[in-house]
Amino acid sequence: MGVEERSQFNLGLTFTVRRLDGSIREVYERDEPVAYLWKRVTVRGEDGSVKSDSGDQLSHSYTINFVKMLEYFMRSGTGTHPDILAYDITNTQRVITQWVAGYAEGGNKTWEAWWANALEDDDGFGIVLGTDDTAETNNDHALGSKITQGNGSGQLEYSPMSYVAPRINGQYVDLVLIRSFYNNSGESITAYEFGLYTKQARAASPTWTTWCMIRDTDSLGKTVLHGDTMTVQYTLRVGAGFTMQWWECLVEWLMCVYHTAQGHTGLASITDVNGVEKNGVMHLQGYYAASQCNVTSFQMNAADNVDTYGIVVGSGENAETLTDYALQTKISHGTGMGQLDYNATTFVAAAEVDENVDLIMSRSFFNGGSSQVVVKEVAWYLKNVKRASYGYDDGELCYMCAIRDSLGVGVTINVGDSGTVQYTLRSNIGV
Repeated sequence: MGVEERSQFNLGLTFTVRRLDGSIREVYERDEPVAYLWKRVTVRGEDGSVKSDSGDQLSHSYTINFVKMLEYFMRSGTGTHPDILAYDITNTQRVITQWVAGYAEGGNKTWEAWWANALEDDDGFGIVLGTDDTAETNNDHALGSKITQGNGSGQLEYSPMSYVAPRINGQYVDLVLIRSFYNNSGESITAYEFGLYTKQARAASPTWTTWCMIRDTDSLGKTVLHGDTMTVQYTLRVGAGFTMQWWECLVEWLMCVYHTAQGHTGLASITDVNGVEKNGVMHLQGYYAASQCNVTSFQMNAADNVDTYGIVVGSGENAETLTDYALQTKISHGTGMGQLDYNATTFVAAAEVDENVDLIMSRSFFNGGSSQVVVKEVAWYLKNVKRASYGYDDGELCYMCAIRDSLGVGVTINVGDSGTVQYTLRSNIGV
């Protein structure tokens, strides 16, 4: 198996058609690598010369918290939030929440969810370094021994986080996160572990919770001498059905907070499923209501009879591309000609399966019409609520396409049959 095939995430798609009596008529299956994580560590001298450069190294270090974060976004709805438990960096089990009671800073209300945009000298979140070389696991909740901010013994000075916006790189979309660390301690320091912490504002106590989303180890370590600077770069890469929009959603949450102290103005635009350009910051930060922020940026838990979001199907034959913003030809809900009866999109909670972490989502479609329907494309549509200034809801909905898969010749659902689409997003750490 080649390097690019050993992904951090695989996405399995199973489309099963059953007759009215429950017997299986047809099964379509596909399992592809879809997401990768690359780490690069560069050390430069005081004069800016490169002393060492690891190059891009394939990593398998997303934790179960990263998968649970995605699950929470996709299962959350207006006023409805699942109780998903995770361990924060203090090894305390907490219910993940996005509800923020108008947290104020500098006179401006902010509603951060999973925030990685740390400022200078802040070692509490963003990319962080440590000295523990214990092998990574799915359930890592923190670095084993974090290197703290400062210029004392064993400390490094943390620069602000930065990023390169999502961009197309061949058959992939790349999102790059970067942070540098200056050694002014008077001694050499060796980092054996690397991580990404995200900070979350909460209505409940504590006001802030920090989660470990990535933890990497290097048995040989990376050494930075006094006066030198170490730069750590993570490249989050997706392909095979995922769209550019998916990564733009993610970067909005990790790096782009509607927060005047950070000087953020949001993404220039997002293209909705109707091909209409939407202002990014207005559509990806949830909405403010009843003194709380109800963030629904990845919402997929569509109810019965709803075909505007969740797993949706279509009849278009075009091959998928990274720039897809919708199905080519959506099959609408109903019992008329060319329609299917949409059931709810459901989830099986993220959990360890063998050495992997699986998140499963599925949806069934019943053909109650008078002729067969051929499904040739499947997509994930995400529901958002546009907010106006400072988070107040103006009621405008926005739907975006995160994944579009082409099924080739398609899957036929005869009259009276049901088709079930199941996606399994699998994180395979250490493969």
